[in-house]
Amino acid sequence: MYDNEILEILGVPIAPISMAAPQLVSWKRPGSGTSGGSDLIRDSRGKLISDFAHYHGVATNTFAESCALRDRLAMCKERGWEDFVVESDSTLMVKWAHEGKCILWDLWKDIYALIETIRAKILSIYREGNMSANYLAKMGVTGNSFTM
Repeated sequence: MYDNEILEILGVPIAPISMAAPQLVSWKRPGSGTSGGSDLIRDSRGKLISDFAHYHGVATNTFAESCALRDRLAMCKERGWEDFVVESDSTLMVKWAHEGKCILWDLWKDIYALIETIRAKILSIYREGNMSANYLAKMGVTGNSFTM
């Protein structure tokens, strides 16, 4: 027996099924757009000691995140800061930093060297815990670059 026959025997009304016309769905690879990077640097008690926002021009979000990480590490090296934790809401940046395997851009060679030199630990943070840095990155996108 088929389901329809069973439903008829039981007296269950059968509602007609309307089929929607199929739709063509496609995915486009994300392109480049205006990008910026930023960061807040705090001491072990959470007190803000420095922040920055930089405009990176037209680039992918991954390139902008990489530039922001390099800028952050370079600034810490210039100021003589060592043995610290970097929190990033980019899972990809944290993964690449831990694996030491990203060879997509020459700037990652700089990032790996900086991580080793200043003994930085790169950790993940939820985007919600990084709202201030995201706000500053939006300032960088608009071309409002600064360093404090």
